[in-house]
Amino acid sequence: MGYRSEVGFACTEEVNNIFKAIAIANAEFKEFLNYAESTDCRYLWSDIKYYDSYPDVACMNNIMEFLDNAGLDEEYGMMRIGEELEDIETKGMPYEFDMYINRSIEI
Repeated sequence: MGYRSEVGFACTEEVNNIFKAIAIANAEFKEFLNYAESTDCRYLWSDIKYYDSYPDVACMNNIMEFLDNAGLDEEYGMMRIGEELEDIETKGMPYEFDMYINRSIEI
C-alpha cells in the first residue's frame, strides 16, 4: 500500500494562477491538482503517496522552491502530515492562511 500523507496547500490568487498555467503545460501536474479537494485557492490531498521522486510531487516542490527563491514565501502555505506522529512538514506561511494541524483519536 505504501506510506500515505495528508497534504494541504493554500495560496494567493497570484500563485493559484501560476498553478493553473503550469497545469496547462504539464498533464501530470494537472492530474495532481484535479485529485485534490479544492475550493478557491485551497487544495487538500488526503491519503496520498507524496514521494519526492514522483514527477507531480517534484513539480509541486519545484514551484514552492521557486516561490521561496523569488521572495514569495508569504504567498502560500503548505502542510504535510505523514503516518508517523513526528512526520510533519511545513513550507511557506501556512498559519497566514489559517492552516493548522489537528490530530485526533477516532474509535
